[in-house]
Amino acid sequence: MKKFALVLVLLILFAGLYLFIGVQNLKAQEPKDHPALSRYEGAEIVAYQVRDYIPYVLGTGDQKEKQFRGHGKYFSSYIDLEGKLTRIQYQVPLQEGIYKVFKNYENALKNAGYQILFTTSDKESSWPFWNEEVYHHERGINPIRGRDFIGPFGREGFRFLTAKGTYKENDIYFAIFINPDEDDVLGDHVLITQDVIEVNPMESGLVTAKKIEDNIDLSGFISIYGIHFETNKWSIKKESEPALEEIASFLQKNNEEKFYIVGHTDNVGDLAYNMDLSKKRAKSVMDKLINEYGIQEQQLEAYGVASLSPVTSNSNEAGKARNRRVEIVKQ
Repeated sequence: MKKFALVLVLLILFAGLYLFIGVQNLKAQEPKDHPALSRYEGAEIVAYQVRDYIPYVLGTGDQKEKQFRGHGKYFSSYIDLEGKLTRIQYQVPLQEGIYKVFKNYENALKNAGYQILFTTSDKESSWPFWNEEVYHHERGINPIRGRDFIGPFGREGFRFLTAKGTYKENDIYFAIFINPDEDDVLGDHVLITQDVIEVNPMESGLVTAKKIEDNIDLSGFISIYGIHFETNKWSIKKESEPALEEIASFLQKNNEEKFYIVGHTDNVGDLAYNMDLSKKRAKSVMDKLINEYGIQEQQLEAYGVASLSPVTSNSNEAGKARNRRVEIVKQ
């Protein structure tokens, strides 16, 4: 009898704990605006989901006919991301119009200090690409999943934009698809599918030979954040070895092709000094790949461009960290 009572108490405690955890999860998924971007005035949230850590492909160029990663079409240029995804779908009355909503988002992002990376519309890009390749619930590049989400197909027109910036000292990216939609329950409306991806800079710097190959295959270059130097020097730190090994693996596999190693700095200090420093750092990487990893000398050339080609603003430390990088560029 005592054993039965003990089991009953444990079951009750377990049920209470399960209920508590369930309530906490519901609270964590409670629909709310992302604090980095205000909603369109009068918009209503119709679907909401947060994923703590997932891969995400941010499109920065129009679709391209190419068999790539299991897709018949792909972005002509893109950024591979990993991080926290907050996906929100809003609806606004149809009479607001997709162009007005789009311009509101574009201006809001610019006014918040974010950089617009790419925009397109049904006049420039085919709607089935988004339906079949990007948001498809099973085989999409960035699939829409969840009972409440509506597929943002764009059959009757659409606008799309991506943007980037920094938020709480981390990189943040936005992908926003705006299209008119008809639904038996919701009625006619403009549907806004808003993805916010928060990326820890250290995590975004992870690199593999496959990622290098994928990025160069479509974009012609890749930024490497896993190579570290002594402050104001060009000597490479030991913790750079994993990234160098992956770069060497990629170069060995593609030993018939030639590449530039390009050094980049932030905007701190004199430009002429940084030009020299960035070139010496690029040459240091090239020399190590040749002398320690067996890469052919004729396969590589080293250049430095200092702060002339930033990927984000140098107005804060997070931005400066992103601009200090080494790039591999296909010749």
